[in-house]
Amino acid sequence: METKLARIAELSAQNPKMVFTSIGHLIDVNFLRDFHMMMDGEKAVGIDGITKEDYGRNLDANLVDFTDLYALCFAMVVQGENTAEVERIQRYHSLC
Repeated sequence: METKLARIAELSAQNPKMVFTSIGHLIDVNFLRDFHMMMDGEKAVGIDGITKEDYGRNLDANLVDFTDLYALCFAMVVQGENTAEVERIQRYHSLC
């Protein structure tokens, strides 16, 4: 994770006018697992009321679900599909 984000930061610093059209390809289960481990579990719970500890009890399954839904939302937006449906998914899952 650090290497990928560091490279983006480096490219951005070298060329402030560079436009990144998407970094979604960086978001995978490994990236999210690393990020989850780095999070401070003493902070406030998320919008869905789930704590870091609760989410971590079934971490791998939760991360797979998250990435699957992220990919679905992304594909729907890219294909210009019904934005109301994407918004419904976002509200229901509080993640897209």
